[in-house]
Amino acid sequence: MQYYSIPFYYYQVLYELRFWVSLSREHPLFLQKMARCHNIIIKKDIKTSLHQHFTAFKNLYKELNSLLSPRENYSIPPIHQDAYFYQLTLLLKEVSQADVRFIHTLQELESLTGSDSSWIVLINHIALEQRQLLQICSKHSIQLKSMGY
Repeated sequence: MQYYSIPFYYYQVLYELRFWVSLSREHPLFLQKMARCHNIIIKKDIKTSLHQHFTAFKNLYKELNSLLSPRENYSIPPIHQDAYFYQLTLLLKEVSQADVRFIHTLQELESLTGSDSSWIVLINHIALEQRQLLQICSKHSIQLKSMGY
């Protein structure tokens, strides 16, 4: 277990989340492009769902960027730490919920192909990355809970 100053941990989590949310934001677009390349027809409701996932991750990315806007020495005054960490706890929950919804859509997409193994490998790879994001959110949520947030 590594121990960091509270402000350092806060920004470490935000940067890590921003990286993973950035990847997640691109996945729905990439899947639609790859489906066209493989002549896989995605049903309209799944296309709508993919667009909603893209929008959700895009909005989360914007929120993370706004929280990472330049601050003087990246310091959080002790009086504001509770508010910052409460906000981080809520953000972790939002990312987790968006991720779970996207993982369900990935399961639907996997069933769209007959014998195209490359499509299934792609879906499984993306699902693995999304599960990794879920584990990261869970780990940080547990850490924040242990810190009293």
